[in-house]
Amino acid sequence: MAAGSALVAAVAFVLLSVGELGGATVAAKTAGRFARRLPQAGALIATAAMVTYGLQIGSHQADLTLLAMTAPVVLIGFRLGMVSGPLADLSLARVPHEDAGSASGLFNTAIRLGIALGTALTAVVFFAITGGSPDGAVNRDAFVTVLWWVGGLLALSALLRPALARQRITQSSMAHDQGSMAQDICDAQHQLHEAHAELAALCQTLPWSVEPHEGWARPRAHWHPTERPATDGWTQEQQDAVAALRARAVELSLAVSAHPFWGTVERGDVVAARMTLKQLRQEPTAEVA
Repeated sequence: MAAGSALVAAVAFVLLSVGELGGATVAAKTAGRFARRLPQAGALIATAAMVTYGLQIGSHQADLTLLAMTAPVVLIGFRLGMVSGPLADLSLARVPHEDAGSASGLFNTAIRLGIALGTALTAVVFFAITGGSPDGAVNRDAFVTVLWWVGGLLALSALLRPALARQRITQSSMAHDQGSMAQDICDAQHQLHEAHAELAALCQTLPWSVEPHEGWARPRAHWHPTERPATDGWTQEQQDAVAALRARAVELSLAVSAHPFWGTVERGDVVAARMTLKQLRQEPTAEVA
């Protein structure tokens, strides 16, 4: 199979799509917890793939096979899938509902413009090196140069993103710092942190089963080997303690989430204000103005 055949090119695009599907699947399962880290991780993965791809092309010269291309091509596709999913949510998360339609249109326009601009710039770099020459070696060197440029820009974006994120959080928090929040909502948030911590610490000391259980032991050959010792379950005192802490946590959660303070916050600033309030766990209540 010739390295430059149409069939190899088609299979390479299939590999790219497989990687994109895998990245999208990972993003869908982890977006709730790691959404803000996915673009940075995707940029780093794509940078590593670009570097690997460039080194492979440069070292193998004309005998680069589809098998050797598989890993970097799949990783590049993985990055596309990992970033594409959460990108819209991250970009539009703080947009007021009444502006959602316009913001969505602007977001899609920016994506299309970015694709067009990126394609144009890479073409400029490529053809500036080849000068339109059909020579395979010249075109290969130009392609490697494009990979270095794209990989460098991806690495730069991965490095800049944390700084931009910190700046955005700082700017968003300025309008709703701790001093602008009522004393009672700050106190309730502190007490909520304490209730959760106390409940977690208590659960660590309790038997694994609430009710009495004879336990079990699954052999290592089992698809899910587990082992649990026999237990008498929780005592009534332990059950009452857990129930009381859970009720206290629910009560404090309602006190925080339904506090009149949120009615004074602009809709687009609610997330930033909530994150500011949650970070009060590291500061004493007496110091909160």
